[in-house]
Amino acid sequence: MAVIGLLLLAPLCAELLSAYLAVAGDVATSAFLVLFLGPLYGGAALLIRDVAVRTGRGWIGVVLLATAFGVAMTALIDLSLWTTDRTDVAGWTAIVGAARVSGISAFALASWVGGHVALSIGAPLLLVEAGVPAVRGRPLLGRLGTGITLLAALAVATAVHHDPERSGVLHTSLPRYALASAVVLALVAAALSPLGRPRPPVDGRRAGPPWRVFLIGVVLTALLDLAPPGWVGVTCIAAAAVLAVALVGRLVRSPRWTRRHAVALALGVVLERTAIGALAPPPPGVPAAAVVAQAAVLALILLVVGGWAWRGAGRPAPAGDGRPGAGSDPGLVEGVRR
Repeated sequence: MAVIGLLLLAPLCAELLSAYLAVAGDVATSAFLVLFLGPLYGGAALLIRDVAVRTGRGWIGVVLLATAFGVAMTALIDLSLWTTDRTDVAGWTAIVGAARVSGISAFALASWVGGHVALSIGAPLLLVEAGVPAVRGRPLLGRLGTGITLLAALAVATAVHHDPERSGVLHTSLPRYALASAVVLALVAAALSPLGRPRPPVDGRRAGPPWRVFLIGVVLTALLDLAPPGWVGVTCIAAAAVLAVALVGRLVRSPRWTRRHAVALALGVVLERTAIGALAPPPPGVPAAAVVAQAAVLALILLVVGGWAWRGAGRPAPAGDGRPGAGSDPGLVEGVRR
C-alpha cells in the first residue's frame, strides 16, 4: 500500500498540480504520465525514505536528500536548467532568463528545486507515512526491491533525458554536468553526516493546532509559487526556505507535534499548488475550463488522500517485529509522542 501510494502520489504532485503541461485536462494522457513517471518520482521518494530509515536520518536529512534529487532532476535528468526555450510551456523564456549567473538562472534553479523538495518528495512522504502506520520506522524495500526500484528509476530518467520530443535549445557541457554531480554528491554527504540526524524534542515547546500548520504550508508554498522571475523572486524563495527551516524546525521538536500536524502541513502545500495551477495562465492550446476541471478533480483526490492520512495518523504503529534495518521514522516526526 505504501509503495503504491508513493509511486502514484509523487508524480501526481510533481507534474499535474501545477497544470503547466499541455496534457492538462486530458485524463488518459495525464494518467499515463503518472504511471510512466512513477518509477522516477515515486522511486526517488522510496529510496530516500529507505535511506533515511536505515541510517536514522531526521527531517533535515530527508530535505537534503530531496534537494539532491531536485538538483539532479533539473540539471542532469530533464535538463530543464539548460533548456533556453520551450514552446509548450507558457513563460519558460522569462523563467530561465531571470537572475542569471554564469549562464545559469538562479531563479529557475531555486524555484524548481524548491518545488521538487516540497511536492515531489516532501508532501507525498508525509501523507503516505501517516496513512500506513504499519511501515513507520521500517524500510519498505529489501535488497531485491531496492535494486529493482533503482533500475526502474534510472530507466525512466534515461528516457526523460533523451526525450526526442523535447523542444527548445540546450546549452549543456561536461563541466556543467560535473558541477551538478558534485552538488548532488555534496548534498547527499551532508544528509548522511551528523547534520542529517534527528533532533531531540524540547520540553515545553508548543506545536499549535493543525489548522495553523496547514496555513504555514499554504503561505510557504505561496512564497515559492508567486515569486516573480528575477532577483526579487530568488529572495522570496530564499525567504520561504529560511522560514520553513525556522518555523517547521521549531514546531517539529515540540513534544506535542503529531503526525496529524505533518498531514496538515502536507495538505497546505499540495492544495495551495493545486489552486495556483487552476488560476495560472493555461498552457498553450489548452482551454482554461479544462485546467480548472483538472484542478477540481485533483483537489478532490488530495482531500480524500488527506482524509485517509489523517485517519491513519491517529493510529499507533504496530509493535516491532525484529526485522533488520529498522530505524527512526523519516521526515517531520522527531517530536511525535502519540
